[in-house]
Amino acid sequence: MQATNNAIRKVEVYGLHGQNDVVVNLAAGLNIIHGKNGIGKTTFLHVLANLAERDIERFCYLQFERVVVETYGGAIAELARHRTEEGVHVELSIGGEQVCRVRASEETPDSAIAALQNVFGARPIYLPAFRSILEAITENRTRLQYASDSSSEPEVRKIIDREHKARDYDSSASLSVRATVGLFRREHIHGTAYKTFLCRGWFGDFVPVVRFPSLVEVAEQLFEELRQAQVEVASSDRQSFSDVFYKVLNAVLSPTGDVEASSVERLLEGIRGSLEGLQSPVGHKPKIYEEISVLLKSYESAPAANETMAAKVLAVYDTALRERTVAERQVFERLRAFERSVNRFLLGKRLKIDVDMKRASRGHAARSRMIQLPNHKSGGFSVLSSGERHVLTLLFSATHMSQGHGMLLIDEPELSLHVGWQRIILGELMEQSGDRQIVVCTHAPEVTAEHRSAMISLEVRRSPHGLSLETDESSIDDIL
Repeated sequence: MQATNNAIRKVEVYGLHGQNDVVVNLAAGLNIIHGKNGIGKTTFLHVLANLAERDIERFCYLQFERVVVETYGGAIAELARHRTEEGVHVELSIGGEQVCRVRASEETPDSAIAALQNVFGARPIYLPAFRSILEAITENRTRLQYASDSSSEPEVRKIIDREHKARDYDSSASLSVRATVGLFRREHIHGTAYKTFLCRGWFGDFVPVVRFPSLVEVAEQLFEELRQAQVEVASSDRQSFSDVFYKVLNAVLSPTGDVEASSVERLLEGIRGSLEGLQSPVGHKPKIYEEISVLLKSYESAPAANETMAAKVLAVYDTALRERTVAERQVFERLRAFERSVNRFLLGKRLKIDVDMKRASRGHAARSRMIQLPNHKSGGFSVLSSGERHVLTLLFSATHMSQGHGMLLIDEPELSLHVGWQRIILGELMEQSGDRQIVVCTHAPEVTAEHRSAMISLEVRRSPHGLSLETDESSIDDIL
């Protein structure tokens, strides 16, 4: 994979926890960090996540001396932690020039956020190992509770404000509306803030921002993207019908044309194929397409007397329907790709993101019934097993949550997964993530089995200055 300038090439952490040095070289694509508990895999992910999140004050809560990060574009960012009588502060330098100096009680300045965005690009998506806890949080809290909790906790409000500020920076980076669908809705931001607040209280203040979506959030965002896609197709239909209105009249009035009478059968076949190929979701496909099919059958039973004129008109419809089919395929491709990816894992069930908008407008339950069951009934994501839910949210994060080319950081992707699924999950994530840089931490050899070249095994080694974590390529065969 060709590296983007923002992809991280090398990370050095000196004096981690007062005794360890970590030096890791990363590939532009998939990186699998494998090792025993306690050697710093999760902390390493948190270093990447907080730096790419532009959250420099977060490093005041980590004991270290220096962090040096180099990108494939040649940019170098360095953090240095100092303790004085006034307390702990962290200094950020980029290209050897100091950008800011931040304490734990302060926020990263806007100038530093802009500079970090230039270096690391879009924000990352961090998927922590405590994902089941996050799901439980969401299931037991409504949007109103999120809003209530947010108003009573200053730290939650601080995270909310940071998310809104980050949204403005992301918008300035020209991210498309569809690429960020649902990410900045009020309830989603409040949920992200509250989940992050709780996880920092449980697992330490160095925990990065947690945007890992719940099943409820996945269903809502898929529905919203479906709705927007349908609006786009409906707009395309209106434009197409307007164009056809003019072109048919022009074909009738034009004394000459390039269409021959002998092409009528070919045109009819093309139109029938386009009509059959339309895959718009339930409740959207205009009734007029059914009426066109009826007219075609009538014509076949009683052809027009002037076949040359008929051919000229049919040519207009043939072209319009072909263009409409292509436009529809493009609009729904991301949803269909997500469906195909998830359905490779589901057993006896099937994800189908086709929702009747008339039914959905009458209540949330109707819009979330996207799982087709063996008994031909449908249900919400709650009918999925623990492993199926895990796969659904992992793939959704890869396809819908990663903004721009932001990194995808995953701690223990093997959670709740059968050994067979552990072997293929990373390949599916890579296929769905495009050219994003992926860093995965895992204990499971099965996860690494199909990706030996991407594996980085961390071994604890003693050095004159304490313990050192270094890349050890020789241990791969022993582990596998």
